[in-house]
Amino acid sequence: DRESLPVIFATKAVCIGPSKASESYLNMDALIETAIKTGCDAIHPGYGFLSENEEFARKCEENNIAFIGPSAKIISMMGNKQMARKIMIENNVPVVPGSKGLITSLEEAFREAERIGYPVMVRPSYVLGGRGMEVVYDSEALTFYMNAAVGVTPDRPILIDRFLSHATECEADAISDGTNVYVPAVMEHIELAGVHSGDSACVIPPKGLTGKQITTIKDYTKRIATEMN
Repeated sequence: DRESLPVIFATKAVCIGPSKASESYLNMDALIETAIKTGCDAIHPGYGFLSENEEFARKCEENNIAFIGPSAKIISMMGNKQMARKIMIENNVPVVPGSKGLITSLEEAFREAERIGYPVMVRPSYVLGGRGMEVVYDSEALTFYMNAAVGVTPDRPILIDRFLSHATECEADAISDGTNVYVPAVMEHIELAGVHSGDSACVIPPKGLTGKQITTIKDYTKRIATEMN
């Protein structure tokens, strides 16, 4: 990254480690130490990497460094999908039909999947970035997921939601000071909803949404950002 635009335009650049991400951009202690030594008072975690890492956000807070993003408490809350679902409902943000609670056994999974109706989206309860999600079309596939894919136990519960096969997946980021909220744009995913994890094909501004739909998404985003302070 020595010749990247951020380094070129920065008034000062510091090497925090070798090219291997785990020894540089993901090295929390090295980042905090560098910030302290350079008199840095805020850290923008970038996109991916530590941007959704509760531990790193907490380390920033402990060292009086502003973490440009959600607080450690909020990252933890939103990482817990059952808690996140509850917050959405309380703020009148629609959610898809899903399991009524955490699922810790194959028998519970069968009951909930039958009640919701196949196909369903199955995922670990506590996860960020879509990791571990899978679309399940029948009880046989559900059995495989439960036993082989994630090994569900009381300590590793899952959630089941209805899979919306013809949905368009969209994302919106918000910038907020706890009172005022600004939503720069709505991003539309090109691939089917719920089938990606990590990098994905998308377009800004969205091409397949109406003006009303974009306004609705921005309204929901502002509600969530305000609630998350």
